[in-house]
Order: sequence, then structure tokens, then C-alpha cells
Amino acid sequence: MQDKMLALEDRDAVRIFTAMAKMIADGQEQDAAQGLSPEMARALTVHFGEPDGKAAAGDLARRGLLVLAQSPEYKDRLEHLVKGPPPQAFDMGLGATAAILTAAIVVLQTEVAFVKDKKGKTTLKIKKKALSENFLTDFVKKLLSVAKGG
Repeated sequence: MQDKMLALEDRDAVRIFTAMAKMIADGQEQDAAQGLSPEMARALTVHFGEPDGKAAAGDLARRGLLVLAQSPEYKDRLEHLVKGPPPQAFDMGLGATAAILTAAIVVLQTEVAFVKDKKGKTTLKIKKKALSENFLTDFVKKLLSVAKGG
């Protein structure tokens, strides 16, 4: 399954990733529309490090799919989407970059929590220790790269 996800065309990876994010967002109370705040980006960078280079929306989507595939909760639905015809585009009325970033934040919030301390500093708490740190690290670095403009 991992090989199929990595081999997806950018367009298909983005469609599947945003469809999964929409499904997750519909089932949970999450406010991803705010985007990636500077505080969130700082907390992610402190924990995971700086991006390794430029990343495109397709790269971010493929890494996000790998993160989701680690969760039994999403694995079956994801396999169905990867093997079947590509889902309809997920349009939130945002531009393509804003839509993929919003989807990435929805998925990220299934794995991490952003916590503010008494001084207002935002820190990061990993929710699922069982998740492979490598998948999450690659995903976050792609997210930070795309958020910075590629």
C-alpha cells in the first residue's frame, strides 16, 4: 500500500488526501480553517526540525496519506480510495495551496496537540506514540515547506 501511495500522481494524491481530511473534519471538532499560525509552525520546527527542502502539494499529500495509513481507524477507507477511482476534488472555496494546507492541519491534529502554557508559548504534544516518528516527521517537514511557499 505504501508503494501505491508514493506512486500516486500529484493530482490524485491531493484529491485522496483532501477527501480523507474532509471525512476526518466532518467527524471531529477541529478548527483547521485558522491555518498554520506562526506559533504552531515554531512548535513543529522545534520538535521536528526545519524542512529538508522545497515540497509541492503532491509531496505533502503523499506524506499525509502515509501518516493516515498508520492508523487502523483510517486504513480501510484509505485503501479503498487509493485502489478505486479518484474522489471528486475537495473544494472549500480556498485556493489549491490553502486547501492542501488546511487538509494537512486537519490530519496533523489527529496526531498532535498544540498546547499553550501559562506564558502563552505554544508547545507540541504527540497524541499517538505508536505512530512511526519517521512518517510524522516527513509529513511535518513537507507541511512546513509548503506553508513557507515551497
